[in-house]
Amino acid sequence: MRIVAAHLQDEYRSAIPLIINPTYLSVERPGGTGDASLYAAPVILSGPKQPTVTVPFRIYDPDGIRNIPGSNGVGASIPITRLTFEYSLDDGGRWLRATGGLSNTSSTGNATSQEFSGVGSQTTALFGLSAGTAKFTLKHDGTTLFTVWLLDVQGNLLGLLAEKVGAFDGTADLDIPADGSYRLRVVAGGQWSVKIETSQTSSVGFVTPTRLGQDYSFIWNAQTDAAISENARFRVGLIQGDANGPINRASIAAVSPPFRVRGTTCVWPRGLSFQLNKANPKPLESIAHTGILLEGTGLMTFTWDFGDGSPLVNGQRINHAYPYGGKYTVRVTATGTACPQRRSATITAQVTIAGAAPLFLPLVSSQTVSRESSRAEVTAAPSAAPGPVTELTGDLTGDSLQLSWSAPPDGGPVENYRIYASRAEGGFQPIGMTSGNRTVFSVRGQLCDTSYLVAALGPGGEGAGSEQSYLTPACERGGGSQ
Repeated sequence: MRIVAAHLQDEYRSAIPLIINPTYLSVERPGGTGDASLYAAPVILSGPKQPTVTVPFRIYDPDGIRNIPGSNGVGASIPITRLTFEYSLDDGGRWLRATGGLSNTSSTGNATSQEFSGVGSQTTALFGLSAGTAKFTLKHDGTTLFTVWLLDVQGNLLGLLAEKVGAFDGTADLDIPADGSYRLRVVAGGQWSVKIETSQTSSVGFVTPTRLGQDYSFIWNAQTDAAISENARFRVGLIQGDANGPINRASIAAVSPPFRVRGTTCVWPRGLSFQLNKANPKPLESIAHTGILLEGTGLMTFTWDFGDGSPLVNGQRINHAYPYGGKYTVRVTATGTACPQRRSATITAQVTIAGAAPLFLPLVSSQTVSRESSRAEVTAAPSAAPGPVTELTGDLTGDSLQLSWSAPPDGGPVENYRIYASRAEGGFQPIGMTSGNRTVFSVRGQLCDTSYLVAALGPGGEGAGSEQSYLTPACERGGGSQ
């Protein structure tokens, strides 16, 4: 046996035991993913390209007009100020007020219709209409005068919809001034019907529920709320304003199934790897190590531990020489900026250097002293190369990127700077140089899926690459963003 709420049945009595039935709500899982029992849906909502999350919900009014089977009668309009919107990032443990607004149209177009029919002259019961344009489709099969008026709740005439002697089959459009209750006054000599179709919006500050439920959407700015969770929920509440019984105000709420949300302003690093510029490096040979990410945007710091006892060093592209042959365990970590939370990606891999590991023997020194006098030769020390650039930042606007940075705090003097760019394959290529020692450079053109770093140039040569890199968002592929 299947039990269904009385107001949801297609066929029902004109009166039900509870005269005034309270409005109630249901909330769907954001993102359009179906039910997944107690587990969050796999899709991750929000992010730097789409900061908002659409939360669909439905409002029911069991007292909606239901004069014919299958009708979805409109109930009493509700000011949107009676609705509350909250989110939880810990499966309902703590609720916070959500930032956003009610969508002007529902997720299904927000169109409603209701129909009235009868024989002979009569005045219908009150029904709800929302502000806007309503379309009336009227039919009459009698031979006498057929007249239809729309009246407000006080009985004032708002518009004449039809006036003709005999059969009638036509339409009429009428502007509804405000959300509220209305009725039809019909003068007829035969069978008649009136179908009313409306397209609702929430811009007037009201929502209008129906007997079978009217769809609306709340556009939640998860990025503004810094919402990050693997098990989030959304709650829509309604404060009843009608004076039913001894209590003037009551409330009802509905909670969505769990979902995943990541309201970040950047893409966290993911899919980290690194490559060498030489296949079989030898001891003391300088090798370029380049870090590569499948995903990640904004300012990124790559930190290297080469496993040979040398100090940690920062930079996406680092030149390093291993002292001896053998296998070295290299650990590299990519860390983004807080947006609003900071995440890192780490990988560990082995690098093989040609030759065997060294065998260390005791040191035996010779005490032989030459009696021949020697003449000391003094040579000038070569100029040191500049140190690595620090505090690299980027300002990406449309197809223009402006890079800025701070001069190296150590090393030799700087004459100018060279800018490098790398696409997904990881090989950095020079794309330009600054005029003099200016610490600003502009890039225009295709900027997606690209990493940028800066190296200082001076009399002592080119310094190491900048300690940070700037990564642009992924390119749009297949009609969508990744």
